[in-house]
Amino acid sequence: MKHIILGTAGHIDHGKTTLTKALTGKDTDTLREEKERGISINLGFSYFDLPSGERIGVVDMPGHEKFIKNMAAGSSGIDLVLMIVAADEGVMPQTLEHADILDFLGVKRGIIVLTKIDSVDDDMLELVKYQVRDDLDYDFLKNAPIVCVDSVSKKGIDNLLKVIEEVSKSIEYEIEDLPPRLNIDRVFTVKGHGSVVTGTLSSGEIKNNSTLYLYPGEREIKIRNVQVHDENQDSAFKGQRSALNISGLKTDEIERGDIISDKFAIMSSDIINARVIMSKHTSFILKHWTRVRILHGTKEVLARVVPLEGKIVSKDKSSLVQFRLEEKLYFRRNDPFVIRSYSPIETVAGGKIIYSDDLNHTANDTEFIKKLKAYEENDLEKLILNYLKFSDDNFVKFEELLLFTAYGKNTLNNALKNLKIDHKIYSFNEDYIEKNRLENINNNLKIILKNFHKENPLLEGMHKDELLQALDVNLEMREFNLLCEFWQNEKIAKFNSNIASLYDFTLEENPELENKKAEILEKIKAAEPELLKISEFTNKDERSILMLLSKTDITLLDEFVISNEYLEKIKEIVKSIVKKEGSITIGQLRDNLGISRKPCLFILEHLDKVRFTKRLGDKRILV
Repeated sequence: MKHIILGTAGHIDHGKTTLTKALTGKDTDTLREEKERGISINLGFSYFDLPSGERIGVVDMPGHEKFIKNMAAGSSGIDLVLMIVAADEGVMPQTLEHADILDFLGVKRGIIVLTKIDSVDDDMLELVKYQVRDDLDYDFLKNAPIVCVDSVSKKGIDNLLKVIEEVSKSIEYEIEDLPPRLNIDRVFTVKGHGSVVTGTLSSGEIKNNSTLYLYPGEREIKIRNVQVHDENQDSAFKGQRSALNISGLKTDEIERGDIISDKFAIMSSDIINARVIMSKHTSFILKHWTRVRILHGTKEVLARVVPLEGKIVSKDKSSLVQFRLEEKLYFRRNDPFVIRSYSPIETVAGGKIIYSDDLNHTANDTEFIKKLKAYEENDLEKLILNYLKFSDDNFVKFEELLLFTAYGKNTLNNALKNLKIDHKIYSFNEDYIEKNRLENINNNLKIILKNFHKENPLLEGMHKDELLQALDVNLEMREFNLLCEFWQNEKIAKFNSNIASLYDFTLEENPELENKKAEILEKIKAAEPELLKISEFTNKDERSILMLLSKTDITLLDEFVISNEYLEKIKEIVKSIVKKEGSITIGQLRDNLGISRKPCLFILEHLDKVRFTKRLGDKRILV
C-alpha cells in the first residue's frame, strides 16, 4: 500500500494554507502568532481523502523567506508537491527558492496550482501560465499539470483532487528492506502520556512496543504508541506522517533534527564529503572557507567549505566539496541537503552526501578525490567493489558495508552473494576482501616463503609471527589466522604448529643435519643449570637448527634457550616449593636453581603462559 505525502510550496501569501484548508477542511496555522500575522511560521500537518478513498498526508510549508529553514524541514519525505503561484502576482522570489529546495532534496513529482484566479481576467491567467512554464524549469515540474483554483469559493478544487489522484497513481515505491528512519520535526508532551515526536517516516517501518534508538547519542527508546493521521496504528510505514509516543527520554532531551532509527544505522561526523550543485538563480560563489548553513533532514548546521575540484564553485556548476561542520551531523550515504549562505541568507546550492572518513582533505588530495568519485557509484555491486578496493583495511566487516552503502541487509547480502559467485570478492566469516587484494597478499606470501626456503634449507619453515611481519600488510591477528586457514585449504601454504611453509615444500633427510642437531642440543644441556643465550648461536645454520629443535627438544624463552628435559625438572621443583610454601617467587626459584634472576623471570613467565602457574602480585601459585 502506498502512503503519499503531499507538500504545498510557494511564495508568501500565495494561498498555500487557504488551499490546504479547502482540501482538508482544517486550518494548519495553529500558532496564535500565525493567526495574528496572517502568515505560516511553522509546518502545518493535515490529511484528506481522494475520491478513490486513498488518504493523503499534507505538509503545509511556510512561504516567508525568514522561515525557509522550516520549509526545508517539511520537504523531507515529500512524494508530491503542489507548487502554488498566485494568479495576480505570478512567479516570485520564494517561488523559485522553494522550487530550488524541492529539486535539491529530490522531490520527483509536482503539480502547479494557480490560486486566486477570481482576482484576474482570462488574459492575465494565460500570461501567468506561460510564465510558470518558462520560470519553473525543473525536472519535477517539466511536465507537471497546471490546475487553476480559487480556494475561497472552492472553484477548481474538485478538479485538483482528480489531478492529485491521477498523479499519485504514478508514484511507485520500490520494495526495500531499509531500517526505519524518522527525522523529528516536532517534539511535545501529552499529559498522561509523556513525550511525543512527529515526522515523516522516510524508510522502513516503526512498530508499537518496538525498541529503537535516538541520534545523537544512540540512546535507547521504547515506542509506546504509533499514530498516523490522528489514529492509533500497530505500525507506521515509509511515507506516512507519524506521531510516536516514546518512553525513555523527556521532551527536553529531544529536539527537532534528531533521528529515530535502528542501532548502528546512522553515521555521524563533523566532516562530510559531498557532490554539490549550485542554484541556477544565485550569484553566490562557494570558495575556500566560505561559511554556510546546511539544511539536512530537519536540522540546520553551520559549516566551512573546502572545494575539492578547483578553487570555486559558481552558478549552475557541480563539484565535489568537503564541509568542515561546526557540530556533528547524523546521516546516511546519499542523503540530500540544501546549502544556504550564512549572511545575508539565501538558498545557493544543494547536494548529496557521499562519504566521511573524519580526515581533512583539499583539492591537492587527488587519490582521495578519485576515491570519492568511485563512491558516487549507484550500482550496488560496483559500489561494494569500489569500497573494498579503496578501504584502508584489507578485510571489511558486513556491518561496515551495511552502514556505508545505506542499503538493507537482504539487498546487501544478495549483492555480496553474487560477487562471491563471480569470484570478485572472498569472504571469511563476515569479513570481506576484494579479489585483487587477496591475490596480491597470496603472491607476496609465495615469494616470502620461497625465499625463506632458499635461504634456510635446514628449516622446515618460517614462524607465523615472522611471516605476518614479513607480509607487511594491515592485518589483525584474527584476520591473519583466517588467511592461514584459507591458504591451507587452497593448498598454497601449510602450517605445522606455528611453522609456515609452501604447501609442496618437504624438508629433505640430511644425516649431517641430524648430527648438528644432536651437537647443539648437547651444548645446551651441558651448560645447564645455566641457560645459554640465543645470541650465542651466531651462525645462521645454528639459528635454523634452534628453530628445528624448538619443535621437539628445546624451548625458546625470549633471549634464552632451555632443553625441554630441564624445563620438566624445573616444573617439578616449582610444584614442590608451591606445595610446601603455598607459592613461589623469582628469588626462591633463583636460590633453588643457583642461577641468576633474569632467566628465572623468563622461566616463570613461560610457565604462566602455558598455564602451569598463575601470577598473583610478585608470587606464583599452581593453576
